Amino acid sequence: MAASSTGSANYPAILRAIPNDPALSSEFSDLLFLLARAGPVSSAALTFADEDVVSIVAAHGVQRATHRREDSLCDLALASGKTVVIADALSDPRVMDRRRVELESGVRFFAAVPLMDSLGRPVATLFAADTEPLTPAPPFLEALERTAGRISSRLQQRAEETRARRLVAERDPAVQEDTTDNRKAETALQASEAHYRRIRMQAIGRLAGGISHEFNNVLTTILGHSELALPEIPPGSPVRERIEVIRESALRAAALTQHLLAFSGKQVLSPRAVDLGTMLAKLRPRLASSAGPGITVDLVPPGREVWAKADPLQLEMTLLSLVAASRERMPGGGRFVIEVAPDAGGGLVPSGNWARIVVRDSGPVPSPDRIARLFEPFSDPSSLFTSTGLAFAVTYGFLTQSGGHALAAPSPDGGLEIRMVLPGSAAPNPAGRPSSSFGNLSGSGTVLVVEDEAPVRR
Repeated sequence: MAASSTGSANYPAILRAIPNDPALSSEFSDLLFLLARAGPVSSAALTFADEDVVSIVAAHGVQRATHRREDSLCDLALASGKTVVIADALSDPRVMDRRRVELESGVRFFAAVPLMDSLGRPVATLFAADTEPLTPAPPFLEALERTAGRISSRLQQRAEETRARRLVAERDPAVQEDTTDNRKAETALQASEAHYRRIRMQAIGRLAGGISHEFNNVLTTILGHSELALPEIPPGSPVRERIEVIRESALRAAALTQHLLAFSGKQVLSPRAVDLGTMLAKLRPRLASSAGPGITVDLVPPGREVWAKADPLQLEMTLLSLVAASRERMPGGGRFVIEVAPDAGGGLVPSGNWARIVVRDSGPVPSPDRIARLFEPFSDPSSLFTSTGLAFAVTYGFLTQSGGHALAAPSPDGGLEIRMVLPGSAAPNPAGRPSSSFGNLSGSGTVLVVEDEAPVRR
């Protein structure tokens, strides 16, 4: 495999500045996420070689850090100028000749492509790694090379833009000040837009939570009086049939209220350690039933146990609502895929112990504007009377209330992709689990009910 190159002498300066460039940092993080998923591997990163050190400037699943070049596996690609593939670092003689920082992190599989400057000198590497031995398939190595090419092209484009601005500024110093001001304004605008989106979602959540509370009081009155009236009406009576219709409609409205509460982050959660692989295997029949005929439900096993801290019931309901939304997006049939993997953060969430669930379908690719507002309730007018109206909003509410995050993006193969990150958890100790026996619960006492709505108290 050939190394990727760029024709600009500004290449090192731009690489060094990536962590402080929101646009490039976000773009490269997405590329690294897609590359890691293609493996699948646990991490992928772009490194910059500056004299005798190697610095991670963009990453997925691994923390940014700086190491001595000779202590990093990236040096093998930098020194040779060629792609390096290590199936198992514990048995590869190229690795064992010196101490490597990757081995200290548990890396077993490692593959890196060097990126060259305009003089053909290796100045950076794109690498993918995993904590398990792996013999990569040709498509993954092609994806690695292709991603390196895309990063090189993007860096070259940025370098040419920088060079053009510098030439213009040399002719007219006033342009340099104006260009700097424009870049500052662009960065401030991006931060402002992200802040506005967060504030807007919080405001919508508070509104949904308030409406849900008031609506719940009304439904409690309807359901309560319906339940009390039904035993007093003989079977077969037209009046009984009408009250049953009222009751069923109120139950449907109550389910809608629960969705609004989930989006607002005010539902009651009972988080605990959940083995995501086992949970999804048990849930698959229900997912397939919900998807209906013509839609294939595929689960990509994680290859190892992946534990998350979440409410298992609400997580199942979230996934079922997403498959229902995909069913409506694919009336002619298609594919619904769920992937699970551990995640070290650094992208959607801070670095740490996380669990990642990626859901994607083969339906139509939403427009950028639709994706930007996907998690807002009923953001698409066509979804007012469909499962998609609240499915994505419920997903967002559940993830954020659980301490995680959700992100929507077009799927690389077409369709829609939802990336969900939940806090990771250690496997529970069976010996430390509390007993399910409650002993003797008999007794007597007084139950005090506090309710501010008079119709509910009746």
